Amino acid sequence: MKWLYSQFRLVLPRGPVIDTCVVFIGGAIILLECAYVLIIDVFHASGGWAIEVQTFWEIMGNGLIVIATLGYGLIRGLLFYPVVPTAYWKWLAITPYTGVAPLPKGPIRLVWQDLLIVTPLTALGVWHMGRGGIYVPCGVLGAYLLASLFFIGTGSAFGPLYGALYFMTAAFLLTGIPYVCLVLLVVAYAIVRLGFRTSIMNSLSLKEIDEYPGLLMTRNLAYKGSDNSRPLKASGWPWERLGPKTVRRLVPLWHAVTLSVWAGLFYWVCITKADPTPADRADVMYWTLGLVAVFSAGRLLVYLPQNRPPLSLMGRLGTGRLIIPGYDRVFVAPLLAVSIAYALPRLPFDGSVLFPLLNAGALGAGFLCVLAIGPSYSNWELTGDQRLAVCNFGNQQLYKKL
Repeated sequence: MKWLYSQFRLVLPRGPVIDTCVVFIGGAIILLECAYVLIIDVFHASGGWAIEVQTFWEIMGNGLIVIATLGYGLIRGLLFYPVVPTAYWKWLAITPYTGVAPLPKGPIRLVWQDLLIVTPLTALGVWHMGRGGIYVPCGVLGAYLLASLFFIGTGSAFGPLYGALYFMTAAFLLTGIPYVCLVLLVVAYAIVRLGFRTSIMNSLSLKEIDEYPGLLMTRNLAYKGSDNSRPLKASGWPWERLGPKTVRRLVPLWHAVTLSVWAGLFYWVCITKADPTPADRADVMYWTLGLVAVFSAGRLLVYLPQNRPPLSLMGRLGTGRLIIPGYDRVFVAPLLAVSIAYALPRLPFDGSVLFPLLNAGALGAGFLCVLAIGPSYSNWELTGDQRLAVCNFGNQQLYKKL
């Protein structure tokens, strides 16, 4: 029993929150199953009462299984990664860890001990949902992959990140065929495994450079662009704007293309699965336009808060300079993206096949315009016609003479 408990603890870390959730969900499932067996099989309830008990058992049981499935997948994907600012991360950054040996806190990869939890959940799913119980391992693996993708992305393992995204999108498209969906998720997991070591070592290398500069020479780490403007932030505005700092460039073209194609593909899958009627197509087009507009506004929120136009609106009207090319070029990419998102789905093509493709193409093209079209922030900040302004978003403080 002690050995079995230790195997469970290998994939379920200690902690009051985790223990409470496990006890609550596990106890609720056990009580629900015992009550159902007692009422239906022992007392042989019949009539309307039995139907109500059956309905309650199905709804509550399915709900608890779904919560346990997704919760376990997220726990496995979130609580073992040393790439977040925790004491575990800081400690591991100053150790001679090379990414080969197992992590001391627990495995980030799936291990056979996971079957001790996934197998009973799958059996419960089969009892409650019949053949739909195969969705239990799909749910565990899907939730685990979502959490893992976030961390390998922060660790700059972009190749495995993009590959897994495409396979997970294909699995989402084929959710109606659970066995194929599970196979695609397994392939996505195999791709994600390739990025585990890279993401961890990249994250720990950045941590060492930021917090322990002396280790840069002792371990021969490559400089990966850590924020060297940190001392300037204590000086307040405007000195932090005028001093040297990390250059903020555009997203590299291959990243922009890969992300835009994936966004369009995922949007096409969502529209295809929703199968909108001709009466609902206007709502889909508004969704396309809204998503691109929000993404474009996000780019402007990066560029504009600390850089104001040299002339106000009244100044432009008074001087006749309605367009200031050095400043207004920042609006070209967002306006082009919104224009494509508005015009492309409204092309005079009819048919249930072309409509999802046009909307997906509009979304992907809009995202590509926002990500890939210049100017970059650094280029525009250094060469554009703008004036500096205090930004309330950055928690900035004004310079005060002591």
